[in-house]
Amino acid sequence: MFCTKCGIEIEERASYCYQCGTATGRPSGFSKVPQKLLRSRTNKRIAGVCGGMGKYLDADPTFMRVMWLLLLFAIPPAGLIGYIAAWIAIPMEPYAYPPVVSDPAGAVYSS
Repeated sequence: MFCTKCGIEIEERASYCYQCGTATGRPSGFSKVPQKLLRSRTNKRIAGVCGGMGKYLDADPTFMRVMWLLLLFAIPPAGLIGYIAAWIAIPMEPYAYPPVVSDPAGAVYSS
């Protein structure tokens, strides 16, 4: 593979040209930002624990709810105490505020 900017030969798996720094378009292994475990504000039934865990684990929140119910019926104290502990320990995700747009006259609008 050759760099599109400087033309030197670079490795196939390279994300950037080592001479000029131009991106090759291949994903690098370090581009993913670690995700935080947060309780969901939008996908919740009681406290948002299952919605947040589903998002964090990239699983369906309904599946997470079924797993909590199975744990609750299999080992009642562990399921209940575990859910309450998760409710207390996992922080709520921040509000997603709509973008604020202002016009040249100085008025501020929310979309």
